[in-house]
Amino acid sequence: MNVTRLAVPAVLFGDETLNGVIESVFRADDSLGAVLVLGTLRPDTVGLVDRGRFLAFLCGRLGHGRALYSGRPISSFEPPLALVVHRSATVVEAAVRATARGDDEANDPVVVALVNGFGLVPVSSLFKSVTEQLVTPSCCARSAPFVNARRATENRRR
Repeated sequence: MNVTRLAVPAVLFGDETLNGVIESVFRADDSLGAVLVLGTLRPDTVGLVDRGRFLAFLCGRLGHGRALYSGRPISSFEPPLALVVHRSATVVEAAVRATARGDDEANDPVVVALVNGFGLVPVSSLFKSVTEQLVTPSCCARSAPFVNARRATENRRR
């Protein structure tokens, strides 16, 4: 299965976008977990701004970071480079590359370079898809008697 089937369109910003603008986008959409930052100094780079890390950054150590950082560009946040895979990559290839990352980036979505922009694939969607590919119908059929026997035992206990 191709990884593009799991990708959702990414929200893109330039690296000179102000932190306050990105914060307002996160606050306007609760389902948005990450946005991408395209570099102007290095156009070949794609930074990933994770919602949780970014909002923690804005809070600052002493709680007044929003006042300090809202007017600064997102480049002051120094977003980490995103894991970018080509649109022709399989789900398994993307999952293998995602698991090879460090612990800090383990839950970051994978970025898919599409024909017209970028897409994001949550790591959980990757692993779910890989699992579905590995589980065959015959495997499920063999486990059905066990599941039915367990349910019967639970019903007798009630």
